[in-house]
Amino acid sequence: MTAVFLDRTLSRLGDWVADERSLPGPRWPLNAILLTVLAVSPVPLAALILEEVTPLFWLVLIADLVLLFAVAVATFRTPALFIGVMIIWFALQRFIVALIAPHVSADLVRLLLTYKEGFYLILLAAAAVSLAMRHLRGERALPAMLAADAVAVVFLAWLGIVFISDPQSSSPELTYLRRFAAPVLLYLGGRLLIARRDQLLNSARLLVAVAVGVALFGLVERFVFDVAFWRDTVEAATFYGKQVESGLLPQNWTVIYRGVPDGIFIALPLETPVRRLVSTYLEPTTLSSLLALALLLLLLVPDLAWRRASSRLTQVAVVVAVLALGIAVVATLSRGGMVTFVCATAFVLAARWLRSGTRLPSIPLPVVLLPLMVLMAFGAAITSFDDVPARETVRDVLATRAISGLANGPGVIGVDEPEATETAATPPDDPNAPLQEIEAHPPGSTAEGASTHLRGLTSGLEEMVDDPLGRGLGATGNWGRTVGAGNESTVGVIAAQLGIIGFLLYTGFFAAVIVSLVFAAWKQTGLWSDLPLVLAGAMLGLFIVSWVSESASGLLGNAFYLLFAGWALALATPAAARLHWRWLPSGPSAKAEQLDASSQRIDTRG
Repeated sequence: MTAVFLDRTLSRLGDWVADERSLPGPRWPLNAILLTVLAVSPVPLAALILEEVTPLFWLVLIADLVLLFAVAVATFRTPALFIGVMIIWFALQRFIVALIAPHVSADLVRLLLTYKEGFYLILLAAAAVSLAMRHLRGERALPAMLAADAVAVVFLAWLGIVFISDPQSSSPELTYLRRFAAPVLLYLGGRLLIARRDQLLNSARLLVAVAVGVALFGLVERFVFDVAFWRDTVEAATFYGKQVESGLLPQNWTVIYRGVPDGIFIALPLETPVRRLVSTYLEPTTLSSLLALALLLLLLVPDLAWRRASSRLTQVAVVVAVLALGIAVVATLSRGGMVTFVCATAFVLAARWLRSGTRLPSIPLPVVLLPLMVLMAFGAAITSFDDVPARETVRDVLATRAISGLANGPGVIGVDEPEATETAATPPDDPNAPLQEIEAHPPGSTAEGASTHLRGLTSGLEEMVDDPLGRGLGATGNWGRTVGAGNESTVGVIAAQLGIIGFLLYTGFFAAVIVSLVFAAWKQTGLWSDLPLVLAGAMLGLFIVSWVSESASGLLGNAFYLLFAGWALALATPAAARLHWRWLPSGPSAKAEQLDASSQRIDTRG
């Protein structure tokens, strides 16, 4: 009797969850903002109250993740709601944790920063559960198995084999297991999401809006606030020091220069100290990646925003948003975001030109796009090379207070300071501090950093040749057990740790996703041709950057490249009642076309 009652209850619960309905509450995107506040705020509040990692904090953390999973499952027909929570929290997480860091333990800082890992696992699990429920109800819910999906699954399988082959589960090994698996899991999560075009559009527009907000705050903190804002108000040194103390970042990872972590808040293009725009991310490389994706969507997908701008005020707002994103990307002084934008834009324009068959390519908003391309190419050049035209003139411009964002202070030894300086040799006040403080900066420039990234790639590939099966997870890289090959290069680290099989699967995965997105764009027109093509260009830019940057495997800035790519491919191939194989997308279903035509009438409050 009890078994029958339980079975009937679960069946009714499954039917209730699977039914399509509008949930109570405000409309989009206010519901996503409200849910973020209600569902996420208990964790940082509990950390601020408890100050240490206690059983009660673990209870709050686990209960919060269970609640988020329940929300994701209950709203699976409108996944933009949970993805909106991801977008908002990913944008604010590091800033909120930095404000809390001085008042809590280092272990608690580590837990708060890794809390985001639960989001993509929840997304994948909820998408799989919802797909199973729809399939059991008789809906055509199963997506086609594409070549990119097969490569992704095989890559995860090889990653698992490498992981279990080492009996020791050290912190570096677990770190790289997470960093290598997360992008592929996000892609697969997108592939399993329900194929509703209005939901992808809502998510993309929210991403652009949040990115514009992050960029505007970044411009204020960079060009209006003094560096004292990060030194005294936010206490960035404490935030990063506790990450080192907890083991989340390697020892001797950086030093404190002018009160803030060197290399993160201050860079040395042409051996000139210049502040970097970090905004709410408190880190420029992943930030520039997010801003580059938002800028690509805003500029190259006309129907997403600027073609919909009906009034003059709205048009001005779109132009201001584009300029804010573009200037912010350059002000991060991160080559990754600039290279991603330039490569992706060139790829999209070339693909459109080839498809159109016209003599001259069509360039959207050329008055804005072309100057941005030139500005980013110039920014990538001065951060990658020491020998640039008019070098001294450029250095003088960079050194001005308006550009550098720094007042007069200790400069670079051998450039602004004498070769032998007492201030540089002054011992730190606390020799046991996680991050040591310096006064005058040692000789160096961002060009030397670029050379380090390139050496990381070549050394990783050499390790792959010497050890074709790889040295194992965590053996090399910035978070590795020992200083080894592949540092500062995602491809180099994968080649050294996972061997030639991991290297081929990683490159094959990106190639398959890019080709599938281009194929999907070729089979459609208008907005649904533009969006997959721009995502293909963004994935190409991210893939190119991954050869010379280990930050390309980071989650905060790159999560939505993979998630939106998988979701766009889910929309490009009709679901079926049985699992079936296709090398490439076959085109959208009639139902998807119908939903697209009526998207303005769909209630997205869920």
